[in-house]
Amino acid sequence: MKRLLSLTLLLTVLVVLPLSLTACNDLPDGNTVVLEVKDYGNITLVLDPEAAPKTVEHFKKLVNDGVYDGATFYRIVNDFVIQGGLMNPEDIPTVKGEFSKNGVNNTRKHQRGTLSLARSNDPDSGSSEFFIVLETSQNNTLSLDGKYAAFGYVSEGMDVVDAIAASPTYGEYALTDIVITRAYLVEEGE
Repeated sequence: MKRLLSLTLLLTVLVVLPLSLTACNDLPDGNTVVLEVKDYGNITLVLDPEAAPKTVEHFKKLVNDGVYDGATFYRIVNDFVIQGGLMNPEDIPTVKGEFSKNGVNNTRKHQRGTLSLARSNDPDSGSSEFFIVLETSQNNTLSLDGKYAAFGYVSEGMDVVDAIAASPTYGEYALTDIVITRAYLVEEGE
């Protein structure tokens, strides 16, 4: 009986250990951002510098500069995206759009939980506005992949994202302020 128990324990360790190591590798140190959203909770974002290095660097700088502290999620498009940041930012530089239609190989897909940089018609106009994809669908793939810089994903807090998405709107705009009270970069080892 002891041998059977020991063998079972050993097999469990051999199976679970690689799975836990894979999960840890999925959260690169220094590339995790937490958004604290008033009255809703926290959204944890994992940034992907391999997919969009300049966008990740730009977003991290804005986080460290406090740009998102007090910003809002102001746009909600049912079954599509929630959008946040500063609607009309002044003195915030733009970043080159890192997506295939702009000559950059970015293989990250726009599926549920994907973090992407919003922009105007100018492919290099991404500034402080970002969006989180609500649903995985062919429409999202066709309208967003290759045309917007996907640069991360929600690792925790999709329930918070869904609660924001369920907020009352007027057209595509939130009726009440959905405030990001604090955004911060998780330091290595936290």
